[in-house]
Parts: sequence; structure tokens; C-alpha cells
Amino acid sequence: MLYIPHAGDTAQIFLNGKDLGYMANFPGRLDVTQALRDGENTVCIDVTTTPVWERRDGASTHLQIASAGMAAAPVLETWTGRKTEEETER
Repeated sequence: MLYIPHAGDTAQIFLNGKDLGYMANFPGRLDVTQALRDGENTVCIDVTTTPVWERRDGASTHLQIASAGMAAAPVLETWTGRKTEEETER
């Protein structure tokens, strides 16, 4: 799973040149299993910020402007399918 803690506003995910689609709700996870290769992989995250955050008109000057771009590093999460010792003890 590719975990993206925060990106504003949308993120389009590419893994090894394969378009895996868009994410718009953060934090979010995306199953990237089908696009992974043995060895080295290349990920590209194209973050798009809508122009509304750039406007500074009379109606929006009082609004808080959310952070834009990648506000936290993405994380590749792995799962082995086996429980750890700690999980087994619970």
C-alpha cells in the first residue's frame, strides 16, 4: 500500500510508468501491488493545487488557506501476511 498522509488538493499516482489513478481524500492509501516489480521501482506523485487557493479576492481573504503540495512524505507499507510475535501474544 502507498500511504499518503497529506497532499493538497489532488494527487495522481504513477508507479513504473503505470497510471494508478487519483487520490483526493487524505490521509489515503492506494494498493500498488499490481504495478510493483522485483528490484527497483519508480514512483511519481503529481500533486495539483486548484487555483482557488491562489485567489485573493474580497470574498476569500478571510478564509484560511490550506497547505498545498506534499505536506508529508509518502510511505510504502508492506504486509507479509504473518503475525508478528507481538500480535500473536495479544
